[in-house]
Amino acid sequence: MPASGFSLPELGNETWVGALKKLQKPVEDGRITTRNFQRLSAAVEMSAQEDEETTGLIHGDMVPGNVLQSDSATYVIDFDNSGLGPYSHDIAWVLTQLDSDLRREFLETYSRTRCHRSPEVREIERHFVLSQIYHSSRWVNDVNHDFPGIPQISSACSKLIDGIPFLFE
Repeated sequence: MPASGFSLPELGNETWVGALKKLQKPVEDGRITTRNFQRLSAAVEMSAQEDEETTGLIHGDMVPGNVLQSDSATYVIDFDNSGLGPYSHDIAWVLTQLDSDLRREFLETYSRTRCHRSPEVREIERHFVLSQIYHSSRWVNDVNHDFPGIPQISSACSKLIDGIPFLFE
């Protein structure tokens, strides 16, 4: 039983809206263009409620630095961002770290090892974009950070909105 007053953080629509609000500051000071911000906003707005079948306990920060490997085992560390959220968020974080050739192989392997319905590619693409928006919002207070990835994220947002697949292209 968890300690009194403890609750798992939830990663969902409020998270994405909050990240977007943080990104208004770099728009105001010219580090992010209004056009790119509008694309990010449109992607966040189209975010729907998660399917209960594809939500549960997630790591929240699945990057290579949080996976340790030895000859005999693999260990996942750094559970500071763990909470309740869509499995596709963790999948998307992993995919942001892989080149396009390895993305499909990772997703096929993941799908074979899960005992529940695996998220659809479109759902993963949505979280790919949302995770990038969230990550970008963490740099808002660094006035020297010029958000170099925003044009690519904006382009992915446009494809997501237009229904054009982009993760495996």
